[in-house]
Amino acid sequence: MTAHRYLMYFFLLVGMCHHMGARPVRVGVYDNPPKVFFDPEEGPSGIFIDIITDVAKNEGWELSFVYGSWEYMMAGLENGDIDVLPDVAYSTARAEHLVFNTITVLPSWLQFYTLEKKPLMSFNALKGKTVAVLAGSVQKKLCEDLMVRLGIDLTIQTYTNYSESIDAVLYGAADALLASRFFSFSLLGKDFSPSPVILDTSTLHYAVYKGGGQETIVPVIDRYVMEYLNNPSSVYYQSIEKWLHQKPRYFLSVRTLVFLPVLVFVSGISVFAAFRYRRKAFLKSRDYERSYKDLQNALRVIQHNREDLARSFNERDTLLRELFHRTRNNMSIIISLMALKAETYGHREVSAFARDVELRIIPMQLAHDMLIQTQQLHAIDTAEYVDTLSNRLLSRYAGIQNRVTLVVEKSGRFDLSIDAAVPLGLVFSELLANSYQHAFTRGREGFIRIGIDQAENNIIIRYQDSGPGLSSDLDLAQVTTLGLRIIQDLVRTQLSGSIDFSRDNGFSCTIVFPAGPALPL
Repeated sequence: MTAHRYLMYFFLLVGMCHHMGARPVRVGVYDNPPKVFFDPEEGPSGIFIDIITDVAKNEGWELSFVYGSWEYMMAGLENGDIDVLPDVAYSTARAEHLVFNTITVLPSWLQFYTLEKKPLMSFNALKGKTVAVLAGSVQKKLCEDLMVRLGIDLTIQTYTNYSESIDAVLYGAADALLASRFFSFSLLGKDFSPSPVILDTSTLHYAVYKGGGQETIVPVIDRYVMEYLNNPSSVYYQSIEKWLHQKPRYFLSVRTLVFLPVLVFVSGISVFAAFRYRRKAFLKSRDYERSYKDLQNALRVIQHNREDLARSFNERDTLLRELFHRTRNNMSIIISLMALKAETYGHREVSAFARDVELRIIPMQLAHDMLIQTQQLHAIDTAEYVDTLSNRLLSRYAGIQNRVTLVVEKSGRFDLSIDAAVPLGLVFSELLANSYQHAFTRGREGFIRIGIDQAENNIIIRYQDSGPGLSSDLDLAQVTTLGLRIIQDLVRTQLSGSIDFSRDNGFSCTIVFPAGPALPL
């Protein structure tokens, strides 16, 4: 009887020890989908939650979750209400009182988001605007630094969470909101679009409070994150595919991840040195022609890559949308970086060159952007493309929108393939640049009228401005100016069409090219 009692005590003690061995860990949760958020049906969700849940399962941790705003989470770390907070951007100021895990979980950057009908294309466009930022985040400090560095006068409005920031922009209390690149995944179904204006890059980590007694969690998380990054079938990549719809395309070793920032820095220095070395050459006219040829080659490469991807994967639509999205984002980054460089140097010729290149990239960016929004991914509306493109290009010329009235007349919907949309957009870029330089100088007011029609399987576009028109001594049959030559070459070689110039009532021209079938890609 006594032996039986001792045996019962032994198993009870073993059970108590096993229960006491489970380490309780309190995890903070705030709304920042798809990285971390609270789902009413699933509970705590997101990439960071998936990772720490798997770590806890392997380590025998007992997780509990505390939900609240970002400010509440940061205060909870300090006063000990929570042990670890996921999705925290590293900064030297935060590192003074927080301990971050060493291995980067996700890279990120901050960019501005606006309503689609009110795009934000440059830092100058922020002047006089109201920007919504998240209370207690680094966003406010970055906006204040931007105001001092570039002399931009803007109003900063703080909100408790992103839902309040979205409502502020939707109802006119703010013109734009500042958020990470992952923010676009929470805007499905809303009339928002990311701008090409990028403010800051950062790395995202797990964080614990320094001196709070939970520092031992950090090396454990680092060990698992390193294992996950080196295993394409790990929970890390499964979560990335689940929330971001991205599969791992290649494998990076730990050594590569460690030296990647160094490689990026060296590449940045090389690009900057090359830019300084060649900036004087960019001022010459022959380099404009060379740049135009480079753009044509880039378009061929993009087209070739798109066709290769379409043949290589069964999920055609998903992959094509991804390609167009990446192409559009790359063009947006190029525009933003060139604008920032031009503003940094403040040199008239450099600024003019940067604007000319930007005006040639915008038609390509818009064509891909509109194509992503279609169902079949092979055609866009000609009239809508021309109307949106003309307004967007005119907005890049200082003061001209207040003096010039743009009228677009259309008689129906005419499908336009991506192969025709890009050269047509470049034609309009040259036409509007010609009107800006010759028709509306010295504060002159007037109008630009664009007519779009279709007859006998041909698309007919009539362009007219109210300027002084072409010089009377200019031979319309033998145009020699660079801009008009580029327009003629694009229409004849890229669109297989014809163009006629006229001196009646200012400058005018008529472009005719075959509509052609918009074949699926």
